[in-house]
Amino acid sequence: MKSKFLLLICLMLFLMPLILHAKVYKVFFDTKPQLSTKKVYFKGYEIGSVERDYLTPDGDVIVEVNIYDNYDKLMQHNVVFYVKDGKLVLYDFGPMSSSQFNQSNRKLLGFHSEAKFYMYYLRRKFSSGLNELEKKIKSIRK
Repeated sequence: MKSKFLLLICLMLFLMPLILHAKVYKVFFDTKPQLSTKKVYFKGYEIGSVERDYLTPDGDVIVEVNIYDNYDKLMQHNVVFYVKDGKLVLYDFGPMSSSQFNQSNRKLLGFHSEAKFYMYYLRRKFSSGLNELEKKIKSIRK
């Protein structure tokens, strides 16, 4: 009886990753984030889990996250991660063009707080606005 139970447990442990069909993504942080849960959230809903974190020889801290199959389409968008109240949260900037999307060398950014994420967001918006302004000025000068 015990051997059948152990066999069943082993079979479940083997099949569980195949059932969940999660994909692993690497999120880069400058130092180890303070996470109180292993879950990943988007708009308050659990969309994945933190698999592990480690320090690379180059000094980057990488947090590997599993994103469940039914939410994997989000990862084809321009996304970043940030820590809020000890939880890892995904922020979606929207779809990327096919020329922008290259999964193999994509570096996903991670921020230690919502405030640091918003500073990045504002710099990005400001930079984008400046680029548009430069284009308009150049077109007027022609």
